[in-house]
Amino acid sequence: MIGSRWRIALLLLCLCLSSAKAQEVTPDSIGSHAIHAADSVTDKLPDTLRIETPPLPAATQPLPKLQSRKEWKPSSSRALLYSALLPGAGQIYNKKYWKLPIVWGAFTGCAYAILWNNKTYTEYRNAYADFMGGDPAHTAWHNFLPYGADPADYVNSEQLRSRLKRGMDYYRRNRDLSVIITIGVYFLTMLDSYVDAELFDFNISPDLSLHVTPTLGTDDKSGLFRYGVSCGFTF
Repeated sequence: MIGSRWRIALLLLCLCLSSAKAQEVTPDSIGSHAIHAADSVTDKLPDTLRIETPPLPAATQPLPKLQSRKEWKPSSSRALLYSALLPGAGQIYNKKYWKLPIVWGAFTGCAYAILWNNKTYTEYRNAYADFMGGDPAHTAWHNFLPYGADPADYVNSEQLRSRLKRGMDYYRRNRDLSVIITIGVYFLTMLDSYVDAELFDFNISPDLSLHVTPTLGTDDKSGLFRYGVSCGFTF
């Protein structure tokens, strides 16, 4: 009876040891198999997260700089020369086309004044010379007589002689003055083209303003107060 009990106890002890050994071995084997399986699956899957970038060049060349177009600026000496050769050419060179009607209009008026005064002066001069010469064949002074008047009544007329002399001097003076004015306009156009070329890139400040402020002071002699206004320009 006692022997059978020891057999049963020994059998139970063997069963307990075998179950404990099974519990120690099974998790490790399952874990190793799972790791090997994961590694095999990872090896078979394609590497989709890898980003391939092209290799950078060893040395990069700098981009060429774009050459900006040089801003055009007129030459004052050329503008002066062109204006001297032909009135208005300097203004065309400076691209101030709106001044051409003014320049050419001024020269047209001066030329008309010279021609008209010279023509009238010539008529008075010829009439005065014919009247003072006394030659009946030279009758230029007849054109200055009243309409329907008899030339014989004015042969010795001092009033007619004085009128012809005054008219001759008057229109000669106007002709000479017109020539002087024309020369002045000529040099003025030259000066205008020169100044335009010199001040081509001159810009007035946008803050141009006029400041008016009241002032208060005392007179040095009388000691009385003086009131005034001061004006100032900001360029």
